[in-house]
Amino acid sequence: MDLHPTEDQRMLEDAARRFLADRHPLGVARAAAGKPFEARLAQWREIAGQGWPALLAPPDQDGLGLGMREAWIVAEAAGRHLLSLPLAANMVLLPTLCAAGAAGQAAQWAGAVMA
Repeated sequence: MDLHPTEDQRMLEDAARRFLADRHPLGVARAAAGKPFEARLAQWREIAGQGWPALLAPPDQDGLGLGMREAWIVAEAAGRHLLSLPLAANMVLLPTLCAAGAAGQAAQWAGAVMA
């Protein structure tokens, strides 16, 4: 088993860290708990715009179709920035929703699901 990250995985990690450092630094994480729902929803839409909630969803359902290693990379970066949004839970939930018959709807679910 090769545990070294691929070039694509290193690029994903770099992109996730840069995005979170720019858009969700630790100061944002500290203030997030007191923000109104609309502000947190705007944060979620930014994350969904990266495609991360749909990372594990199959491509034929408008997901990215990546694997657990890629999900771990993004979840770890989010954890380092204390992202106070349910990203990992939605990464896992979205493929289940797609399998339940929401054909071609992963992108819509990813932008809307914040539970």
